[in-house]
Amino acid sequence: MQSIIKLLTYLEQNWTFILILISFGVSIYKLYLKWDKMSKQEKIDQIIIIVSETILEKLACAEEDWNTYKKTGSIKRSKVINQIYEQYPILKEYTDQEYIINKIDELIDLGLKDIEKTIKEIKEKQAAEQASG
Repeated sequence: MQSIIKLLTYLEQNWTFILILISFGVSIYKLYLKWDKMSKQEKIDQIIIIVSETILEKLACAEEDWNTYKKTGSIKRSKVINQIYEQYPILKEYTDQEYIINKIDELIDLGLKDIEKTIKEIKEKQAAEQASG
C-alpha cells in the first residue's frame, strides 16, 4: 500500500515532466515513421537541404586550412565533399553519385559567392574606417 501511495505522489508531483517526455517520445516516433516512409531520393534531397545550411562553415574551414597555398581549389573542394560524405554516410548508399556531387558542387559555388561577397564587404568596411580614422 505504501508503494502505491509513493507512486501516486511521484506522479502527482511530476505529471508535467512525464507528459513532456511522452510527447517528446511520440514526436520522435512520428518523425522516424515519416523518415522511414521517404524514398531514397527524398532522403537524399533532405540531406542536401541540411548540407546547404552547413556548407559555408566547411568552405571557410577549407579556405583557412589551405589559405597559404595557391591553386588549391580542387583540394578544397575534395576536402569539403569528403567531410560531407563522412558526416552523412547515407549519401554513399545512393546509386546516382553524379547527382549528389553535382548538387554539392552547386552548393559550393553558391557558398563561394557568399564568402567572396562577405570578404569584399569586410574589406570595404575596413577601408572606410581607415579613411575616416
